[in-house]
Amino acid sequence: MSSYVSQYPPAVEFDPAYKKFFEDFYATSDAAEAHEEYVQYFTKDATLVMASKRVVGREGVSHCFLFSALRTAPWNSIALQ
Repeated sequence: MSSYVSQYPPAVEFDPAYKKFFEDFYATSDAAEAHEEYVQYFTKDATLVMASKRVVGREGVSHCFLFSALRTAPWNSIALQ
């Protein structure tokens, strides 16, 4: 069982496809080696803004130095076993 389980109020009708998307997105975002997989969660024309950096498009997200640094930096101090 995944540790990425999203929950919603019982009275709220929520599409299971969205639930799966969110769970998969966050699991992938926490996988240090999954940069290319993570980028695929963005649409081809997505706009990503992080701090003062703005990029457009999946390719822009993929090649953004700031994005790569922000995405991989937290893993530098974690020892994977």
